Amino acid sequence: MSEVKDLSVTMVCNARLPSKKAHPWQVVQMWEAFEKVGADPQLLYPFRFQRDEVLDACGRKFWTYYDMNEEARSVRLPTVDLFPLLEMLPVFLKSYSRIQQLSFAVASALWFQPDTRKNNVIWSREILALPFFRKWYPQVPLFYEMHRFPGSCVGQQLSYLSKTAGIICLTEGLKAKLMEHLYPEDKILVEADAWSTRLYKKLPPKEEALAKLSLNNNKKKVLYTGHLYRWKGVDSVVEAMRTLPQYEAHLVGGVAEDREALKRRHPQWPSNVLMYEHVPPQEVPYWLAVADVAVVPNSAETLLSREYTSPLKLFEILAAGVPLIASDLPSLREIISEESATLAKADDPKSWTEAIQNVLENSEKVVVKAKIGQQLVAQHTWGKRAERITAFMQEKSIQ
Repeated sequence: MSEVKDLSVTMVCNARLPSKKAHPWQVVQMWEAFEKVGADPQLLYPFRFQRDEVLDACGRKFWTYYDMNEEARSVRLPTVDLFPLLEMLPVFLKSYSRIQQLSFAVASALWFQPDTRKNNVIWSREILALPFFRKWYPQVPLFYEMHRFPGSCVGQQLSYLSKTAGIICLTEGLKAKLMEHLYPEDKILVEADAWSTRLYKKLPPKEEALAKLSLNNNKKKVLYTGHLYRWKGVDSVVEAMRTLPQYEAHLVGGVAEDREALKRRHPQWPSNVLMYEHVPPQEVPYWLAVADVAVVPNSAETLLSREYTSPLKLFEILAAGVPLIASDLPSLREIISEESATLAKADDPKSWTEAIQNVLENSEKVVVKAKIGQQLVAQHTWGKRAERITAFMQEKSIQ
């Protein structure tokens, strides 16, 4: 892994740490990867109230939850977080998140101090912080990592982006949308998400994983890991399993209210679909080790899902060599094809039924696809991603 010299990356992320959501996990992976390539990262993140006792107990030592070494620097900044008062506030004040976002943007810019010995850059996932950094530190290049296109106040947010030295987009769909709004193509880097070599280069033995998870090996297993938002498309898998009683599906993750909402949408819940609470990232390899097939069933109903998303689970499944079924969507086709995965029609339970059955009854073909998938994502590790992003930031900083 090549090192980056004389660069100091300040990372700005307005997220609870630790969290059960995917984007804080993505940020801490980049924090660790920037450190390993010598980009001298410093992570700025907010103090925010937690609803979860386990997560709250980690507090400032969030890296313990993620089973990481605290090799890089981090700073927890004060913000105006009205979360504990949310239930008591009038409806018109429930836009509390904007207050918190703004307070973090100001706090991060006020706290920042350039390192005079190095080339300083800002890598931000917080768009509201950009104008403050630009105003107070005009000499420091700004880079924004875009995971979705603005859904409101588009003109204002695009004006913030126009002052950046570059934008890192997850997908070609996001790049095309930016270019529609006249953002220069040469200032855009498309970098999909990635996977952890520490966790996914080699899965635990299947028997060990079955024992750890208290599972038997009686039926072939379909695995979904992650959140259960409607646009994640898990409904298609639930419906598909109704006609596949010889198999069982394991849905791992999501918060309690989303699990309950999913069950309400399917009042006649299939007995062969089992749900589990969120698990820390380091436990996901055990679930993949027992899976006969893993699924990424994104819905086509939202633009975020069709064009912009780059699911972490997609890369983890491929890297682990587990057979994959995914929705046939442009966002996912940027990484996979029929050669590396089995594709099913989004939001179509019948198509998912056929795909699951075909995969679980044709093991020789899917093993070949899984091996191709492993080769496909060899360049999509967090370390490789950090190398490419730091090279991009260095190039654009001197222009």
